[in-house]
Order: sequence, then C-alpha cells, then structure tokens
Amino acid sequence: MISDQAYAAVNDANSEVAWFTLLTIASKGVSTYLCDNTDTITSRGQAYLPFPFKITLPESDGETLPKVKYAIANVDQSLVEAIRAEITPPTIKLEVVTTINLDAPEIVIDGLVMHDASYDAVQISGTLSIPNILSRQFGETYSPSLFPALFA
Repeated sequence: MISDQAYAAVNDANSEVAWFTLLTIASKGVSTYLCDNTDTITSRGQAYLPFPFKITLPESDGETLPKVKYAIANVDQSLVEAIRAEITPPTIKLEVVTTINLDAPEIVIDGLVMHDASYDAVQISGTLSIPNILSRQFGETYSPSLFPALFA
C-alpha cells in the first residue's frame, strides 16, 4: 500500500515527484546496491549506485506464482563473471521510493531469487521469483515397516 502523498502524486497531472527503483543483490554475504537513476540515491543511509536496468512487474492472475522480469545493461564484465561463478542464485530485494521521502519505500518485494539468467554483449536478462513454498514436503513420511501401528 503506497502512502497518501505518493497516491496524490500519481494522480496529479503536474506532479514533480520522481519514482526510483532500488535493487539490493545479495550473494555470498556481499550486497550490491543499484538504482535506476543517473545519480547516486541515498536511502536509509545506504548509497545506491546508478546503473541502467529495467524491471517488469508481473500481472496477478491468481493461478501462477508471480515472476518479475529484469534486464540489466551489460556495461561491466564483472556482472557476467559473478553470474557464472554462482552456485546458488543471488537473492534480490526490490524497492520503490519517491522523492517525497527517499527513506520510506512505497513498495518492497523481498526474497526474490534470480533465475534463468542469460546474457549477451548488450544486456543481462532473466526472471526473479519467490521460492515456491507450496511444493515443499511438510511433515514426515511414514511407512508400515517403521510405524506398523499407524497402518493396523
């Protein structure tokens, strides 16, 4: 739920409020902080470095788990090397802030996992998704040989 001030800014045809997307990429205990702006943005004491990327939020159909699409400009070979070196995919925190209050995110999506990374000379792209907790096994598996009284 966005704040009343942000809601008013969205509906104002002449609003001067800017919206920024902040990404926190966590991998092997190291975090990288990026923003979709041309200048560094400081939010809650953390500097988010300017980096060209695009996030496409999913439509909610109520049937499938949502997947966020991303495209990051491949301006630095170190990103591709980091993706190649990863055994476990990095986790992503996506936040949207406004110039009304950079320290109060309007939208926060945490716990996203990077999947399906592909890259070329121009961009790195793929999907971000939440872990599928609905398909996890819950409880123990019981067999007649180990628990005969349950099957009597």
